[in-house]
Amino acid sequence: MPQPATNPFGDPSYQPGRPDEVVKAELVPANPNDQGERISILYLMVWTACTAVILSLYRQSMTLVNDTEDTTWLQAMTGLVGAPIQGACVASLLLVLWRRFKGGRPFPKQPGHWLLVIPGITSLVGWSLWLVVQQFIEEDYYTYILFQRLPLLVLFSVLAVYAITKLRAEPRWRVMFIVWLAVNFVVMFFSCCLGGLENGTGIIESIVNMAIMLGFLIPTLLDVRDRTPRDHLHYAGIAARIGNAGMMVIQLLTMLMGG
Repeated sequence: MPQPATNPFGDPSYQPGRPDEVVKAELVPANPNDQGERISILYLMVWTACTAVILSLYRQSMTLVNDTEDTTWLQAMTGLVGAPIQGACVASLLLVLWRRFKGGRPFPKQPGHWLLVIPGITSLVGWSLWLVVQQFIEEDYYTYILFQRLPLLVLFSVLAVYAITKLRAEPRWRVMFIVWLAVNFVVMFFSCCLGGLENGTGIIESIVNMAIMLGFLIPTLLDVRDRTPRDHLHYAGIAARIGNAGMMVIQLLTMLMGG
């Protein structure tokens, strides 16, 4: 005798509906042992494509700044290191859109997911603003602050607060995100006070960002100690933040060497 159809939530009265309803039911995984997001060949292909796009934006940006296609080796290194990091973050946005319209496992969910999604959004908006603002900024530092840095700070703040509200079950990560948010306001304060004098703001910002990025190792190590289950993209987000600290080192060397 055939058994009554059941849905992933175990309701025996459920009757199968349209195919799109079946897809939406997958928003809650039926398998309690589900290990979460796993990096596949498709993910790597999307990451590569996004990295190529970001790398072309780096090249365009350096051309605009130098008014020539010649760049220093440190500037080129910044692009080579930064492009894969930002490419991974932008690729995560495509996963967000795919899950939003096609259904499937919730994303972003774990703390590391947000470490991909938030920089992914701010990177796209930041590049758009930079390529527009760079056309008329020239030497006006405060125009750069007003039309590029300040809008990005507001956007980042909204995204960070939203992520914090979604991490109710992650107290140590909530604290780290709050610190991340506060540090960005401190950096903006120093940027306005120092006015970009002698690369002062850039040096301070690089050092502070290195510290905050490495700070994400603290909750990561505590998770490892407590054997908290995490998926591949969670650790990808952490790796992106640690890699961003490395990019800050390169930018700091560039400024100190006058590159």
